[in-house]
Amino acid sequence: MITCPCNHCNNVFELEPEHVGSKVICPKCGMETILFRPTTPAVTQIRSASPPPPPPATVPPPANPGPSIPQIPVAINAQVNLTMPDRPILIRTAKSRGIYIILGIFLGALGVHNFYAGYYARGAVKLALMVVFTNLLVGAFVAIWAIAEIITTKTDANGDPLV
Repeated sequence: MITCPCNHCNNVFELEPEHVGSKVICPKCGMETILFRPTTPAVTQIRSASPPPPPPATVPPPANPGPSIPQIPVAINAQVNLTMPDRPILIRTAKSRGIYIILGIFLGALGVHNFYAGYYARGAVKLALMVVFTNLLVGAFVAIWAIAEIITTKTDANGDPLV
């Protein structure tokens, strides 16, 4: 007896070696699947939901498949658990301190460098000040504020260092 997984739901079948390469209907998902000999010693080592590789090229396709699929009795041996983890996996990209400084120098009065680093409220306050008060005094104040932020800010809003 050998074990083979279903191509669709990864249910594991236990069957005789002469049934390898034949088509059956999976009793769990009801889909047509081709039984193949797995390349790993244990089918429970399957780690992805991708379909298994096609059967080897040495198994010739049937000459006249006919209208029906033969029903081969199989025993369900085990199931592979492919559920999602409890928490989502987050991947963060590092933000460049050089880009942060350049944005702060040229567009710092509008708060663009704050939006880049993830400080959205701080950037919105600067942008609102420049839109509402478009005079020289407020512009100078916001520009000094931007220069001070460029010098003192070392991390983004998530706490990751600006590299």
